[in-house]
Amino acid sequence: MTRVIPPSPIGPDPIRRGLLVSGATGVVAGTLAMPWPVPAGATQHAALSLRVVAPPPATAITYDAHGLEALGVTGLTTAVPWDSQPRHWEGVTLRRLATAVRAAGHPLLVKALNDYAAHIPWSDLERYDPLLAWLRDGQPIPIRAKGPLIVIYPFTDRPELRGDIYNGRSVWHVSEIVFE
Repeated sequence: MTRVIPPSPIGPDPIRRGLLVSGATGVVAGTLAMPWPVPAGATQHAALSLRVVAPPPATAITYDAHGLEALGVTGLTTAVPWDSQPRHWEGVTLRRLATAVRAAGHPLLVKALNDYAAHIPWSDLERYDPLLAWLRDGQPIPIRAKGPLIVIYPFTDRPELRGDIYNGRSVWHVSEIVFE
């Protein structure tokens, strides 16, 4: 049995925004099917899609750019280990995403398109508030520049983040986040 949960009358709620619920499996799955914005003059772009798996009871939600934006956009200016020039990154904080899928307090496994994965403890979200960014200097992050989604820590403001541990947690080409 499949039913559609109507949108919340009190505003955007990612768990209730037209997602399909399968009564047989108890899995929530959905796609917020809106196109990724194309910058002026661009000829091709990557479709931004993120699958988020929340802790039991197992739920899976697929977000597009507009679904992620609805969670609230945050900006962060920082230099990253692979580019010494400070850049302005925009996206949703991982803590806000966790709260939206009712997974606050759970560690994350962040997976990339190339099957790379990194564990991020909940303490990182509380201490450093890393960003899941899709804009760099106001433009969508192209795949060739490690996009369209990338985990960004505040490297410039927090010198203790400079090193292999946090470089490894700065996953690019993010395709899926599993809250454990």
